[in-house]
Amino acid sequence: MPKSMGGLAIRAIKTDYPIPVPKRYAALTRRTVFYLDALLENSMTDIEYNGFYHDEPGQQSIDEERRNTLRNMGYAVITVNRHSFFKQSAFRRVMEAIRIREKIWPGRLPDNFAILQETLRQFVLRRYFEYGRRVLETLKEEEAAKREIASQYPQADDPSINDVPEPDDMQHVGTLAEEINGPWECDMSAKIDENRTEDDTIIDLIENSLF
Repeated sequence: MPKSMGGLAIRAIKTDYPIPVPKRYAALTRRTVFYLDALLENSMTDIEYNGFYHDEPGQQSIDEERRNTLRNMGYAVITVNRHSFFKQSAFRRVMEAIRIREKIWPGRLPDNFAILQETLRQFVLRRYFEYGRRVLETLKEEEAAKREIASQYPQADDPSINDVPEPDDMQHVGTLAEEINGPWECDMSAKIDENRTEDDTIIDLIENSLF
């Protein structure tokens, strides 16, 4: 992203980049290769986006192992999460950490860079939630379609399920009943919870699908 649009004009970036773990660091981690979310090649900096599952105790120990290994290999790790975008001050601190690592001096930035940076943050958030609302709407439509199908066929606890179906339906009622009464899985691994806000649901859907 150019500086005139609130970015830092960093060009040497590689995403989802594999970094093999040298044998001399094998005792530090169970991994043989790390995939970096965004590698800034010039400064050997790994920018990692941590979704909500990184809050789990088991995942935290894995993340710490990863950071310790990468640091010993000479890489700096800058962690970003959803709160880094939701709050202006947090976003500025993350961008400042990146700026320092890349040795981009403040004098090289536009005079109104703070304003441009805030405009960029708001743009990212708008796109974030626009995408999330589309995903949520699709999920709601799929759930409604499943309920409609389920209402047309007998459930496992319905005594009429033992009734002999019409000949035309004989070949597929059993299979369809299993699909209807079995657990439904959403590709996004998230469920709609009426007790949560739409924004909370959107955040979980995006992090499940992307991170």
